[in-house]
Amino acid sequence: MDFFGVLPDYSVRLIELSDRVDPEMEDIFRRDIEEYRRRESKPFYPDYKPENDEKLGLDSYELPPVMERGMLRWQSREKLTPGDIRPHEVKAIVAVEYGTRPAGAPEDRQERFVRLAAFKRIDKSRIIDRSVLRIVWDGNTFNRIDGPGVTVADGLDALYEDGGLSFTSHRNANGFLDLAGAFDEASRPQIDEIMDAGILVFAGEGDIHEFVNSTCKRSMSMLWRSGRLTSVKVADVERHAEAYGVDMSCDGEGVDRRILVPETNKGFKALLDLLNQNYFPGIFDGEKYVANSKRPI
Repeated sequence: MDFFGVLPDYSVRLIELSDRVDPEMEDIFRRDIEEYRRRESKPFYPDYKPENDEKLGLDSYELPPVMERGMLRWQSREKLTPGDIRPHEVKAIVAVEYGTRPAGAPEDRQERFVRLAAFKRIDKSRIIDRSVLRIVWDGNTFNRIDGPGVTVADGLDALYEDGGLSFTSHRNANGFLDLAGAFDEASRPQIDEIMDAGILVFAGEGDIHEFVNSTCKRSMSMLWRSGRLTSVKVADVERHAEAYGVDMSCDGEGVDRRILVPETNKGFKALLDLLNQNYFPGIFDGEKYVANSKRPI
């Protein structure tokens, strides 16, 4: 296995380990990989937060090109330096294994590729720096730790293997991998299609594209994918909004009646949660709830 530090731009730098540490690090990662593989895999769904024994999976995923190039460039690898080990500078430790593909022609060399990459995120709590006195047992006394370092915690945060990716938290994995394509925001045409469905109208300053933030764009993406607005009636939305205490206003009469996009993104997110069916009654007592995690069954 090779070990790298992942930097904010997704580039990687080789972690050079001593002969004493290298086998221990490999043992830790191999144990964590095997434990991680035993988690139950669920297809990635933006609204679902996995349980402790679950992971979310993407069947197809491409590592960021700069990351993959750095892992494969064995002739001129840059090394992780003490200056890189600062909060917000090194995002993760990744253990890498390689494979080879058959050559395209007899005279060509076999193509080397990243077969497996196991990620452990690094946050501020796992950075060891000299601004705090840290001591360890050394022989018969406690001695201070000189120089920066990182704590290698148990467990994985993401595993790339054979072209697929799984992770336990989208938010954590997005800190060291580019997951924009998996958790997509609604595009300009998709937002226009939602606004043209005859349910919503924007009456604020500028236009809807200047108004909506990333959170609302993700909710709009889910709404667009559902196709739900083709069968929703404004009167039904009004009725459910009143039942669940969602503030909303309407404009127009009869077939021209429309729901006004709220003046704030926070208010719009609550309305989008309603349209995305994130409010629901308890199946036994009818108590009203709002979901912060769900997936289709």
